[in-house]
Amino acid sequence: MKRIGGVVGVCAVVIGCLAGAGLALAALVLPSADPFYTYSVTASAHLSNGTVLKERAVKVGVEGVLATYPAEQVLYKTENELGQPSATVATIIRPNNPPAQTKIISYQTFYDGDAPVCRPSYTLQGGGAAGTGSLESAFILDFVEQGYTVVTSDYEGETDDYGAGQESGRNSLDAVLAAENQLKLPRNTPVGLIGYSGGATATDWAAQEAPQYAPSLNIVGAAAGGIPVDFEHILNYIGGTSDWAGAIPSVFLGLARAYHLDINDYLNAYGKSVIAGVEGGCLNPFADGGLTLNKMLKAPYTTSPVLVRIFNRTIMGTQTPRAPEFMLVGNYDGTGDGVMIAKDVQQLAYSWCKRGVPVEFQEILGADHYAAIAPFELEAIPWFQSRFAGRQAQSNCAETTPGNPLTPLPVPASPARVVAFVRLLSAAVSHGVRGLVLKLQLSSGTAHGVTIELKRGNKVVAKIADLTLTSRQRKLVLRVDGRAPAPGRYTLVAFAGVTTLLHRTLTIPRS
Repeated sequence: MKRIGGVVGVCAVVIGCLAGAGLALAALVLPSADPFYTYSVTASAHLSNGTVLKERAVKVGVEGVLATYPAEQVLYKTENELGQPSATVATIIRPNNPPAQTKIISYQTFYDGDAPVCRPSYTLQGGGAAGTGSLESAFILDFVEQGYTVVTSDYEGETDDYGAGQESGRNSLDAVLAAENQLKLPRNTPVGLIGYSGGATATDWAAQEAPQYAPSLNIVGAAAGGIPVDFEHILNYIGGTSDWAGAIPSVFLGLARAYHLDINDYLNAYGKSVIAGVEGGCLNPFADGGLTLNKMLKAPYTTSPVLVRIFNRTIMGTQTPRAPEFMLVGNYDGTGDGVMIAKDVQQLAYSWCKRGVPVEFQEILGADHYAAIAPFELEAIPWFQSRFAGRQAQSNCAETTPGNPLTPLPVPASPARVVAFVRLLSAAVSHGVRGLVLKLQLSSGTAHGVTIELKRGNKVVAKIADLTLTSRQRKLVLRVDGRAPAPGRYTLVAFAGVTTLLHRTLTIPRS
């Protein structure tokens, strides 16, 4: 592990050019009113992830700098935290004189927020409040000037699910696939992943998901700084503080959206007022000083099986990247950088080292979360130059020791109560409708956001998402590649959020 003592004034050198007037770009339509962001789930559900659904030309730039760059934006097919089909936007910026072999930097910005106005597809064009995204746009365009094609996505998805790791990672990977499709690039195009803070959430989830989720991508390395490894640890670290407690409601709202929770089931009156103050804007870490998550809730979050399972799913490191990793975190108070915990990041680096991943881990003593940004970006540039040049990645795994245990919280027993479930009344292959015809009903009440999946082994072969089921019988048809499923053994699953409503084994006989 490499520790760097004494933070130099490099931040002022890097961001000093950002002072001045705002971007001189045309007035923008808010994403919530822009038809470019809309699509049909039904029409695109059968398409492969990374498929480009829409495209347009835009201009991006740096606040305070008059020059702008031409760019492309694509709306592309991807999936949300629950694996349901969705779509989001990626911005693709190419250098003026691209090299013979395209090199892609997938740049995940720290656009932390719960509203469309925070999305980089909007802020890179000059939208949002003054200064929004200006720091990272300078770093993005620095990569462009060096000859990289930069892809940056609205990885929080269409409902701005701040903090949802699997969704952020998969949306980032599908953005690269969409860029390769749009630019007609081969799948062996080298790709580097980079992100800081909230962008590190997307970057390291993408890195660890890639071998299974997007194995065709040629990822040469991932650089992540200020990494949120374990949200439950972070909640305890920032809870009650005056400078980062404002992140608590933003993360809670983002995760609740990602898992389709009705947050009114969990929030007290004070919590509802806090959420109302963050749901329309971008992260303000200094808001709500002294706040803790439990102050917002009707009961402590550790007593809720649903919330505990969600927080456990946010812990990084359950999967293993295939590409080398560069990891950096500040530590100015002996615990972390004020929001991220240094020994959590150290443990993540250590665990990946033990699994054979070349990791270069750096801890910057005396640096808070803001002070570590510029050193991270400056060190990442030559690190990527080496990765794209094909040189062997340096690793300090031999000197990286264990950090904090990343142990999931114990899941409390669910309270004894009647839980609605899905009744499977019948299931039969119909050659007339070319599909598996299901007749279902909910045992009681109404369930929204239900997903029905047909699996063969561990592979989902057919899916219908965003259903509403009631106690009235409903007929559905599942098709595999437009046809009835082949004879064999399948598993039929229905779930809403993190609640399983049906799990049944089906055998489709030969006709």
